Amino acid sequence: MEKIFVGPKLRQLRHLHNQTQADLAKRIGVSAAYVNLLENNQRSLTVKVLIALTDIYGIQAHDLAKTPEADDLASLRLMVRDPMFTNTEPDLTQLRGAMTHAPQFVERFKHLYQDYQRLAEYLQTNLPDDGTAADQSKGEMGIYDFFKRNRNHFPRLETIAQSIRDRINAPQDELYTGLKSYLHDSHGVKTVLMKLSAQNHTLMNFDQDAQTVYLSEGLDAPNRIFQLAYITAQIEATQDLLAYDIKQPDTKERLTNELLNYITAAVLMPYDDIWDLAQKSRYDIDRIAAAFGVTFEQTAHRLTTLQASGKQGIPFFFIRLDRAGNVTKRINPMNAALADLGGRCAVWNIHSAYQNPDVVTTQMVELADGTRYATLARTTHRSVYSRKTQDRRMIVVLGCDINFAKDITYFGLSQGDALPQTTPIGLSCQTCALQGCTQRAHHPVHVRLNFDPHRRGATRYEN
Repeated sequence: MEKIFVGPKLRQLRHLHNQTQADLAKRIGVSAAYVNLLENNQRSLTVKVLIALTDIYGIQAHDLAKTPEADDLASLRLMVRDPMFTNTEPDLTQLRGAMTHAPQFVERFKHLYQDYQRLAEYLQTNLPDDGTAADQSKGEMGIYDFFKRNRNHFPRLETIAQSIRDRINAPQDELYTGLKSYLHDSHGVKTVLMKLSAQNHTLMNFDQDAQTVYLSEGLDAPNRIFQLAYITAQIEATQDLLAYDIKQPDTKERLTNELLNYITAAVLMPYDDIWDLAQKSRYDIDRIAAAFGVTFEQTAHRLTTLQASGKQGIPFFFIRLDRAGNVTKRINPMNAALADLGGRCAVWNIHSAYQNPDVVTTQMVELADGTRYATLARTTHRSVYSRKTQDRRMIVVLGCDINFAKDITYFGLSQGDALPQTTPIGLSCQTCALQGCTQRAHHPVHVRLNFDPHRRGATRYEN
C-alpha cells in the first residue's frame, strides 16, 4: 500500500471538532504522541486508523486520504487525455514514475500545457482585448487558481459567516431590516436609500468617514440584502482574510473582495440549511432561491461551495456568459476541462437559454477525452431601473460529472434509470477534433479533417 500522509488535513478536522490530540487519541485507541506524529507527517496512515477516522468524522476514506500528490496526478492525467495527443495515454504507473523521477520535467509540461490552453482560448476570438484567459493578467489567473486549489470551499469562512448570522439574529423574511438594525446598533453604520439621479451609476457605496451605506433604489430586494450583508462581512471579517493571500500584491484587493462575497453568500444561505434543502429538493435551484430570498445566480454560485466533510454536495462547476458568448465568470472546484475552456461550442445548448428565458435547459455532453458532464443553464437578470437596462440577461451554467444527474431534479431521472445518450461537444472549433460536426465554423489548428472535393458535406470544412 502506498504511504499516505494526512497531517494538515487531520489537524484541521480535529480543530473543527474542538478536540485535543489526547481526545482524538483516546477515540482512535492510540497514544497522543502518535497523533502528534501523524499531524506532523512523521507517520503514515494505517488502514485501521483510516477507518477509525472516517467513523469519527463522518467522511469518506478517499476524501481523507486524498493528497496533493493525488490531485497533481489527476491533473496530469487530465492533461495527457487531451485530443491533441495520441489516443494511447500513459498509464498511472508511468505518470507516477514521471512525477517521482522527473518532477521538473512534469512541472514544465504543465506550464506548457497551460500556455497551450490560453492560446486556444485566444484563438476562439482572435481579439487581444476580449477578457479571455489568453490576455488575463497573471493576477487574475492567480485568483482563479486559488479558488480552484481550495475547491471553492473555505471551512473557516463558513464558521465566520455562521457567527455573523447568529449575531444578526433575524428570521429569513426580515433579513433586510435585521441587517440595517444590526449595522446601526453594533457598528453605528446607517443605511440610506438613494435616488438613481444622486448615485451616478453607483449601486452601493460605503462611506466609512460618514459611517453610512448608500444603496441605490435601482437594486432589487435580494441585492439590497446582499450588499448590506457584504458591508457587515467587510467590517467584521476583513482582518480574518489576511491569512488568505497569494503572491501577486496587485490582486490582494480583488481576492479580499471575492472572499468577502463568499462570506456574504454563506451569511444569507447558511451551510447546513442550504445543504439540507438541496438534498430534499434534489437541487431545485428556484425552490432554494425562494426559500432564502436570493437570486437564481446567487443560489447557483453558493451550490459550488458545498464541499464540507460529512456534508458534501454535488461538486458543480459554474460558468456565466453574456450575450456575445464571453465568459464573465467561472468557478471550477472539480478540475473540469469544460469549465476551464468551455462555453464557445455551438453544439452545447447552453446558448439557447436566451430563447427560453427563465427556463432551465439541460444537456448531457461528452468531450473528446471521454469525460461526460450533466449541464443545466438558465438566464439570470441584473437589476432593471431604466429603459436602457430592461434586458440585461446573462446565462448561468452549472455542470457536474454525469453520474450525479440522477440526484438533480431537472434531469428527470430516478436512481434505477439508465443515463441518456450524450452529445459530443468541443471546447472550441479551433481546438476541437470532432469529425462531421454540422456546426463547425473553423478548421482546428492541430488535426486534419476529412475532405473530399467530389462530395458536398454540411460545412465548408468537411465533406
